[in-house]
Amino acid sequence: MRDQPVCPVCRGEVRLWAEGNVSARQFFSAAEPYAIAAGARLRLPIYVCVECGHGMSPLDVDPGVVAEWYAEAKLDHMFLAGERARRLTARAVLRRMASLRHVPGSLLDVGAGPGIFVSEAARAGWQAYGLEPAAWAVHHGRDAFNVSMIKGDLLSPLDLPGKPFNVVTMFDVVEHAAEPLTLLRSAATVLRPGGLLVLTTPRFDSLLARILGRHWYCIFPAHLQYFTSNSLQLALAAAGFDVVKRLGHTRCVSWQYGWRRLCAWLVDGAWPASSRGARAMSIPVNFGDEFEVYARKR
Repeated sequence: MRDQPVCPVCRGEVRLWAEGNVSARQFFSAAEPYAIAAGARLRLPIYVCVECGHGMSPLDVDPGVVAEWYAEAKLDHMFLAGERARRLTARAVLRRMASLRHVPGSLLDVGAGPGIFVSEAARAGWQAYGLEPAAWAVHHGRDAFNVSMIKGDLLSPLDLPGKPFNVVTMFDVVEHAAEPLTLLRSAATVLRPGGLLVLTTPRFDSLLARILGRHWYCIFPAHLQYFTSNSLQLALAAAGFDVVKRLGHTRCVSWQYGWRRLCAWLVDGAWPASSRGARAMSIPVNFGDEFEVYARKR
């Protein structure tokens, strides 16, 4: 019998909130799990902490299997197609960072993907590095954007150039961690005292998430953690951070990406093609269901 899961944030008791229709073992063994999940609306079992409200999906597979899956991920054409919109989002975040730290310094983007944010940070004067497990993304960042990319993750021993950093960024990363406190503490170890952690993650206690319940589009098998205002505050404090700014994250998305996500959510992955002009458009989106948090290392 498997041990009863406990909250990874406060170690409180958890109760089943939503039955799963796929196991982590099945999902992370699939050839193209992202594509499969988009069509079938797959989800792992989700438990909710009775103390802090945190949502979590326990793994029934060795974490090494998950790490290998990320490392061997295939080239993401849809991600790259949204480059223009992602650059607009990055510039907005960099402007907010500048209001908290006026002089650019060293920056590490964890889970950097193909290096779009790293590229924008370098343009803004930062000594920027991207840390990313997927081989295709590391090569793309180096070749297409001429940015400094490091293959790996924070949980592996690495000799990181630029360490200790003035800023560590994690955009849509912490929800993928089986042990989120370990990840956040690892970020603290590579930051200077007073350094800034910037992260985004879906907000489990948002109005939209409560209305949609188990049909919320941020529920996805690769998401192992679902933070509430309370659980995110507790996690950051336990990792040695003080929150200095928190807001709802505004993300620019290409019309094509938004249309595809909407159709996948509404009609099980079938989507009509959009026009070429529409594909080039970018729109700001903020439904209040994603955190954008700035926290200082004590």
